[in-house]
Amino acid sequence: MDKIDWLNIWLESKIHEAIMNKEEFFLSRPDKWYEEPTWVCENLHISNHYLKSEERGDLCLECRKKVRLCPPDTTEKSIAKEISDLKRENKLKRIIK
Repeated sequence: MDKIDWLNIWLESKIHEAIMNKEEFFLSRPDKWYEEPTWVCENLHISNHYLKSEERGDLCLECRKKVRLCPPDTTEKSIAKEISDLKRENKLKRIIK
C-alpha cells in the first residue's frame, strides 16, 4: 500500500470513531471537523489553509498534493505515529495468519 492508502485508512478510522461516539455529521464528515478546518495531504503536512486549484482540486501549500479534511486536533507528529501504529497492526495480522 502507498501513502495515500494509509492516509485513507486513518481517515476512515477517525470517521468510524466519530460514528461510534454518535457525533453529528455534515457531508459525511463529523461536524466538529468543520469548526476549525484542518487539512492533511498524503505527505502528512497539516495546515489550516490550502491552495484552491480548478484543474487539480484542493492542494497542500507545501508539496501541492491533494488535501483532505481531518480532525482539528491533528498534528504532523500525531498522525505519523497513528499511521505507523496502523501499519504495525497490519503487519502483525499478516504474520499471525
